[in-house]
Amino acid sequence: LSSILVFTLGRSRYSRTRVLLCSESDAEREARRRDEAARRAEWGGADLDAQVEGSPVDDNMKGLQERIDMLNKKETQLDEIKQMLRMMESAVGVEFVDDKDQITSSAWVFVGLNVLIFLYVGKVLLVDPIAAAFAS
Repeated sequence: LSSILVFTLGRSRYSRTRVLLCSESDAEREARRRDEAARRAEWGGADLDAQVEGSPVDDNMKGLQERIDMLNKKETQLDEIKQMLRMMESAVGVEFVDDKDQITSSAWVFVGLNVLIFLYVGKVLLVDPIAAAFAS
Protein backbone atom coordinates (compact mmCIF):
# COMPACT_ATOMS: atom_id res chain seq x y z
CA LEU A 1 0.00 0.00 0.00
CA SER A 2 1.09 3.53 -0.55
CA SER A 3 -0.42 4.84 2.66
CA ILE A 4 -1.24 3.63 6.13
CA LEU A 5 -3.86 4.61 8.68
CA VAL A 6 -2.66 5.84 12.05
CA PHE A 7 -5.09 5.75 14.98
CA THR A 8 -4.42 7.99 17.95
CA LEU A 9 -6.25 8.08 21.26
CA GLY A 10 -6.85 11.20 23.26
CA ARG A 11 -9.43 12.18 25.90
CA SER A 12 -11.86 9.33 25.15
CA ARG A 13 -11.75 10.08 21.41
CA TYR A 14 -9.84 8.52 18.62
CA SER A 15 -8.75 10.13 15.44
CA ARG A 16 -7.78 8.54 12.18
CA THR A 17 -5.04 9.98 10.00
CA ARG A 18 -3.81 8.72 6.64
CA VAL A 19 -0.04 8.89 6.22
CA LEU A 20 1.27 8.68 2.66
CA LEU A 21 4.33 6.52 2.18
CA CYS A 22 4.81 7.18 -1.54
CA SER A 23 2.86 8.62 -4.45
CA GLU A 24 -0.31 6.72 -5.33
CA SER A 25 -1.24 5.48 -8.77
CA ASP A 26 -4.71 6.12 -10.18
CA ALA A 27 -5.72 2.49 -9.58
CA GLU A 28 -4.66 2.69 -5.92
CA ARG A 29 -6.57 5.93 -5.44
CA GLU A 30 -9.68 4.42 -6.99
CA ALA A 31 -9.40 1.32 -4.79
CA ARG A 32 -8.99 3.53 -1.73
CA ARG A 33 -12.07 5.57 -2.72
CA ARG A 34 -14.11 2.38 -3.14
CA ASP A 35 -12.94 1.08 0.24
CA GLU A 36 -13.76 4.40 1.87
CA ALA A 37 -17.24 4.43 0.29
CA ALA A 38 -17.86 0.86 1.48
CA ARG A 39 -16.81 1.79 5.01
CA ARG A 40 -19.08 4.83 4.99
CA ALA A 41 -21.99 2.69 3.76
CA GLU A 42 -21.29 0.15 6.51
CA TRP A 43 -21.33 2.90 9.14
CA GLY A 44 -24.61 4.29 7.83
CA GLY A 45 -23.09 7.25 6.00
CA ALA A 46 -21.35 8.59 9.10
CA ASP A 47 -18.12 10.45 8.67
CA LEU A 48 -15.37 8.08 9.75
CA ASP A 49 -13.16 10.90 10.97
CA ALA A 50 -15.87 12.22 13.30
CA GLN A 51 -16.49 10.47 16.57
CA VAL A 52 -20.00 9.08 16.38
CA GLU A 53 -21.68 8.89 19.78
CA GLY A 54 -22.81 5.35 20.48
CA SER A 55 -20.66 3.86 17.74
CA PRO A 56 -19.09 0.45 18.38
CA VAL A 57 -15.60 1.98 18.40
CA ASP A 58 -16.67 4.64 20.90
CA ASP A 59 -18.21 2.01 23.20
CA ASN A 60 -15.11 -0.19 22.95
CA MET A 61 -12.80 2.71 23.77
CA LYS A 62 -14.92 3.67 26.79
CA GLY A 63 -14.91 0.06 27.96
CA LEU A 64 -11.16 -0.16 27.49
CA GLN A 65 -10.59 3.09 29.38
CA GLU A 66 -12.83 1.90 32.24
CA ARG A 67 -10.93 -1.41 32.38
CA ILE A 68 -7.56 0.38 32.49
CA ASP A 69 -8.81 2.71 35.24
CA MET A 70 -10.12 -0.25 37.23
CA LEU A 71 -6.80 -2.12 36.93
CA ASN A 72 -4.84 0.97 37.99
CA LYS A 73 -7.13 1.42 41.00
CA LYS A 74 -6.76 -2.26 41.95
CA GLU A 75 -2.98 -2.06 41.69
CA THR A 76 -2.92 1.08 43.86
CA GLN A 77 -5.15 -0.56 46.47
CA LEU A 78 -2.96 -3.70 46.56
CA ASP A 79 0.13 -1.54 47.07
CA GLU A 80 -1.59 0.27 49.95
CA ILE A 81 -2.59 -3.07 51.53
CA LYS A 82 0.98 -4.37 51.22
CA GLN A 83 2.28 -1.20 52.82
CA MET A 84 -0.13 -1.61 55.76
CA LEU A 85 0.85 -5.27 56.14
CA ARG A 86 4.54 -4.31 56.19
CA MET A 87 3.85 -1.85 59.01
CA MET A 88 2.06 -4.58 61.00
CA GLU A 89 4.90 -7.09 60.51
CA SER A 90 7.09 -5.49 63.16
CA ALA A 91 4.27 -5.33 65.73
CA VAL A 92 3.15 -8.94 65.22
CA GLY A 93 6.53 -10.49 64.42
CA VAL A 94 5.22 -12.41 61.40
CA GLU A 95 6.18 -11.85 57.76
CA PHE A 96 3.11 -10.83 55.73
CA VAL A 97 4.82 -9.75 52.47
CA ASP A 98 7.68 -11.84 51.07
CA ASP A 99 10.78 -10.74 49.15
CA LYS A 100 8.97 -11.15 45.82
CA ASP A 101 6.39 -8.53 46.97
CA GLN A 102 3.67 -11.19 47.28
CA ILE A 103 1.19 -11.39 50.16
CA THR A 104 1.92 -14.56 52.15
CA SER A 105 -0.60 -17.09 53.42
CA SER A 106 0.10 -16.00 57.00
CA ALA A 107 -1.24 -12.55 56.08
CA TRP A 108 -4.48 -14.10 54.80
CA VAL A 109 -4.84 -16.15 58.00
CA PHE A 110 -4.14 -13.04 60.09
CA VAL A 111 -6.76 -10.99 58.23
CA GLY A 112 -9.27 -13.85 58.40
CA LEU A 113 -8.82 -14.22 62.16
CA ASN A 114 -9.28 -10.47 62.63
CA VAL A 115 -12.53 -10.58 60.65
CA LEU A 116 -13.78 -13.54 62.71
CA ILE A 117 -12.93 -11.77 65.98
CA PHE A 118 -14.74 -8.64 64.77
CA LEU A 119 -17.83 -10.67 63.85
CA TYR A 120 -17.82 -12.51 67.19
CA VAL A 121 -17.50 -9.28 69.17
CA GLY A 122 -20.34 -7.78 67.13
CA LYS A 123 -22.49 -10.80 67.84
CA VAL A 124 -21.79 -10.72 71.57
CA LEU A 125 -22.22 -6.96 71.96
CA LEU A 126 -25.10 -6.32 69.52
CA VAL A 127 -26.99 -9.39 68.38
CA ASP A 128 -27.21 -11.34 71.66
CA PRO A 129 -28.56 -8.40 73.75
CA ILE A 130 -31.14 -7.53 71.08
CA ALA A 131 -32.22 -11.17 70.77
CA ALA A 132 -32.51 -11.46 74.58
CA ALA A 133 -34.65 -8.29 74.70
CA PHE A 134 -37.09 -9.66 72.11
CA ALA A 135 -37.19 -13.11 73.71
CA SER A 136 -38.44 -11.82 77.05
